[in-house]
Amino acid sequence: MGRSATDVWNECLELIRARVSAEQFSIVFAKIQPLSFEEQVADGVRRKVLMLQIPSQWYYEQLEDDLTLNAILNSVVTAVIGRDRELLYSIGGGSTGAAGPQMTIPSVPTSASRDQTVDLQPKELGDARMTPYAIPAVRQVIINPNLNPEKNIENFVKGGCNELGYEVARQIGVVGLGKANSKFNPLYIFGASGLGKTHLAQSIGIAIRERHPDRYVLYVAAMNFLNEYTEAVSKDKMSGNSGAVKDFINRYESLHVLILDDVHELAHKSGTQDVLFSIFNYLLNRGCHIIFTSLYKLVDMQGFREELLSRFKSGIQVELLPPDFDTRLRILKRSCYADGIDTVSEEVLKLIAERVKTNVRELKGVFFSVFVRSLTGEEVTVEFAESVISDMVRDEKKLITMRMIIAQVCEFYHLTPEAILSKQRKREVSVARQIIMYLSRELLQASYKVIGEQLGNRSHATCVHGCAQVEKFMETERRLREEVETIRKLLLES
Repeated sequence: MGRSATDVWNECLELIRARVSAEQFSIVFAKIQPLSFEEQVADGVRRKVLMLQIPSQWYYEQLEDDLTLNAILNSVVTAVIGRDRELLYSIGGGSTGAAGPQMTIPSVPTSASRDQTVDLQPKELGDARMTPYAIPAVRQVIINPNLNPEKNIENFVKGGCNELGYEVARQIGVVGLGKANSKFNPLYIFGASGLGKTHLAQSIGIAIRERHPDRYVLYVAAMNFLNEYTEAVSKDKMSGNSGAVKDFINRYESLHVLILDDVHELAHKSGTQDVLFSIFNYLLNRGCHIIFTSLYKLVDMQGFREELLSRFKSGIQVELLPPDFDTRLRILKRSCYADGIDTVSEEVLKLIAERVKTNVRELKGVFFSVFVRSLTGEEVTVEFAESVISDMVRDEKKLITMRMIIAQVCEFYHLTPEAILSKQRKREVSVARQIIMYLSRELLQASYKVIGEQLGNRSHATCVHGCAQVEKFMETERRLREEVETIRKLLLES
C-alpha cells in the first residue's frame, strides 16, 4: 500500500485537529498511537485495516460512548484510507507495541446516517424521554436552563485554592456525558460563600449544552426547588389529586444534567428530601449527571436523611478555599480586562488583593467601589482605596460566624453542639441556646429565620422569645450578664 500506519494516522490527526477543540484533541486523540496498517482479504472482500493502540479501557469507553467523537474519527479514517476499511483498537500494551485485547468499532455508520458522520445525534441515556417535558398525559412545559453565559470555564480564574475543582469541571465539560465521567458523578462542590461554587457548577452545564445541544440541563437554587415542590403539593391538596406533584417529578426526571445550588438549605425539609432522593436515584440510574453545591462538608451536613447523604458521598467531593494573593490579583486584573478598565493602577490592585482575603464576591465589590471614583474624573489613589477598604472590610480577627458562636457557648458551658441542636429542654441547654440566639442577633444581625434554621430548625417565634428572655434576665441577673459579656469578649478577641 506504500503508506505506514504512522503516515496514515498523522493524516487523520491533521483532519481531527480541525474538527475538535484543543482540549478534546489533547485529552482524547493525542495519546492514541498507530500500531499497524495493512490490507486483509476475508470472504473475498479486500479491506484496509488500521489498528490503533489506546491507553486504557477509559479511552475505549469514551470513543464508544460519545457518538460525536466516534463519528468524527470514523469519517476521518474513511476520508484518509477509503470506505473499504476496518478500524481496530488495541487496549493497553507496552512500549514494544504488543497488542492487547482487540475491539472493533463499525467502520461505516448505518445507512440511515451514512451522510451525517459529524452531525449524528448523541444516543439516548437509558430510558430517557425523547422530548423532555413532553410527557404522556402531561402538558408540555418549556424550561429555561437558568445558566448565565458569563459563568463559563474560561472566565473562572484558576489558582491553588480551586485547582482540583477547576480541573474536574473542565474534564466533565470537555468529555461530556457518558461512562467516562461516571467517576465524577455525583459531583459535590463545597466551600464558603463567594468562592465560585455557582460559577464552577454552571460552567459545567454551559460546556455540556455546547457539546450536547440536544441534552437538557437545568440549574436551580435549592430554595426554588423547595418552593416548586411545596407549590405542587398545595395545588394537589386543593384539587384532590396528585397531578401537580407528578408533573414536578416528571419534569426533573426528564433532565440529563441537574445542578442543585445550596443544597444545604434543604436541611430538615423531610418531604422535599424524599422527592429529591427519588429524582436523584432515577437520574443516576439513567447515567445522567448531578451536581450539588453547599456551604458545608458532607460530614458537617445536619438535618439530612442518611440515605440521601450516602448518595451524595457516592461521587466526588471538591472543596473551594479562599483565594490566595496571586489568585486574587489575577481575578482583579481579569476584571479590568473584561470591563475595559485602565484607570486603576497595579499598585491599587495589589493593595486590594492584599487587604481583601475573604472571598471573590467581596473582592470584586471593593474593586468596583474603588473604580467608581474614576468615573468622576478623579485619580484613584492608594489613599482613597485604603479608605474604601476600611469602610467595607472588617478586620479579619472580628469575622464571626454563627458556628463560632455555637462552639464558643458550648465550650463555655461544657455542652455539645448536638445537645444545642436537639429537642432537649433542660434548663442549662435552653439557656445556652437562647444566649446563642441573642449573640447571633447582636453580633451578626442574623434574621430570626436563619437563627432558627441553624439551631435545629426552630421557629421564628421561639427565636424571638429566646432573645427577649436573655435581654430581660441580663437586666436583673448579674451572673448571666457577666457570662454573656465574657462569651462576647472571647468571640471578638478570637
